[in-house]
Amino acid sequence: MIQETSPQNIALVGIGNSLAGDDAAGITALEQLKLALCNNTSLVFLTLAGDLYEISDHLHRAHHFIFIDAVAGDEPGHILRSCWIPRAYAPSFHQTDIGAVMVSLERLECIQPFPTWELWGITIDPPHEIRTELSPPVVQAVADLVEKLTQHVTASLPGFKGT
Repeated sequence: MIQETSPQNIALVGIGNSLAGDDAAGITALEQLKLALCNNTSLVFLTLAGDLYEISDHLHRAHHFIFIDAVAGDEPGHILRSCWIPRAYAPSFHQTDIGAVMVSLERLECIQPFPTWELWGITIDPPHEIRTELSPPVVQAVADLVEKLTQHVTASLPGFKGT
């Protein structure tokens, strides 16, 4: 069991595959959040681009994790916030989602206390080809999510005003 006495307050984690078009929404949003929130040393910025269980190596780094991911939806470009949102595309052999991973890791008691977490998702159509650009509705949703999440994080960290 790993224990850390002084983790950062919040970890922002972008999830996705930059070669799968809209599946890169989480990673793209994270890059924009780094620019908006770079002046705060209470934040950790992480990217998960494949094995979601890699997060277990970082659980000691924050009290609260905010995951940002592309998720399955009927119409691309909607923002969802929950702990259980189905992935649109899982680029790993496990074909799992971060919610299932976090529940599994908590049950394994790999760290005490286990950090709190939430998922912010952007709905996409599952990718069918290799491409690196986001579709227009997802580009807009990323911008909207970054604005909302910047406000959310800033409100959670007393005394922090952003850039």
